[in-house]
Amino acid sequence: MDSLLPQRGPRPFPTDRVAMLGHSEGGGSAIVAASRDQRIRGAINWDGTIQGSPDFSGLTKSQPVMFFYHDFGNPAAGDPTWLAMWPQILAAKLIVRVGNTTHQTFSDVPTLLEAAGQSTKPLADVLGTIDPAQMVRIVIAYTTEWMNGAFAGKEGGALLKGQEPDKFPEVSITLRANFQDM
Repeated sequence: MDSLLPQRGPRPFPTDRVAMLGHSEGGGSAIVAASRDQRIRGAINWDGTIQGSPDFSGLTKSQPVMFFYHDFGNPAAGDPTWLAMWPQILAAKLIVRVGNTTHQTFSDVPTLLEAAGQSTKPLADVLGTIDPAQMVRIVIAYTTEWMNGAFAGKEGGALLKGQEPDKFPEVSITLRANFQDM
C-alpha cells in the first residue's frame, strides 16, 4: 500500500490511518482488502454482495466492518453473503438498513440527476424514493461516526448505538455485535 499512496510534502502518507469503503463490488472488495492488510483500520460496504468464498479470518479485533443495504426486495438482515461471513468478523460489526432505497441509491446517480435539475421520481423503481440530499446526509453521518470510531479504537457515536432514532428515521440497525470497545 505504501508504494501506491502519494507523498504529501515532507512527510509520508500516514498508512496507519487508512480505511476502505465502497459501493457494490467496491464494498465487498473493501472488506476483502481489510482482511488481507492489517493497516486498513476499518471497512464499509455500501450494498455490495461478497463474491466467491473469501477467507475473512485475517480481520482482526481492531478492524470494524459496517454494511449498508437497500430495502427494496431485500431480506430483513441484508445480503445473505454478509450473514455467511458474519461469524468470521471478530471486530465490531454493524448492518444498517436504509429505507426507501435500491442498490443504485448508494451510487452518485440520484445526486447527479438532482444537480442537473432532473427529477428522480420517474426512476423511483431504480433509484428509490428517498430524497438524494437526505441519502447523502445519512451516508456522511454514519460513515463519519464509523470511521472516527475505527481510528480512535472506540465504538463510535450515538447514531451507531441507536441513541438518535429520530435523526434519520429511514435508518434502522438490523444486526450489531462485538461493540464492547473498538
